[in-house]
Amino acid sequence: MKPIIVSVISFFLLLGCTFSADSYFVRWWNGNIPMSDSERRAWSYCFKESELQYPDSIDPLGKEQLRYQRECMKRKGY
Repeated sequence: MKPIIVSVISFFLLLGCTFSADSYFVRWWNGNIPMSDSERRAWSYCFKESELQYPDSIDPLGKEQLRYQRECMKRKGY
């Protein structure tokens, strides 16, 4: 029974090593799923708006910019 379990575990470990670092499975596993085109456009728009609303002279750490970006993305539906 033990050799079967060891061989199955070894098979899955070797199978997992064949994925490239840029595959969708690896990105999903690491929590780095690529954005869709519409989400990327919305994020770009929200990023530019946050820089206009809170320039570096007002918000040097970027905390308000980040809060504004999150609210903007929620308004856009993401």
